[in-house]
Amino acid sequence: MAATDLDRIRALIANHKRWDTAFAVLGFLALMVGVLTFVAYFWRILSMARSRTSRCLCESRARNAPSASPGFEVSFSSAHSSNPSVVSR
Repeated sequence: MAATDLDRIRALIANHKRWDTAFAVLGFLALMVGVLTFVAYFWRILSMARSRTSRCLCESRARNAPSASPGFEVSFSSAHSSNPSVVSR
């Protein structure tokens, strides 16, 4: 092999090493974005849980209770046999 061939091969290897390094840095940055996103969501879940448990349990239940009228269970059309919502044949 001539010296020029070795120089070309070395230049090619150096060029590929630069691309490998750039790809590794880009992959690391993408991984860090994913990890930081996960940490932010986890931190938000923990802070929401902490704020819920710091309040009185009965107070939070009263505030989050659904407001249903007394006739809510029978107000649907399928609750009455004269007006079924699903027709069977």
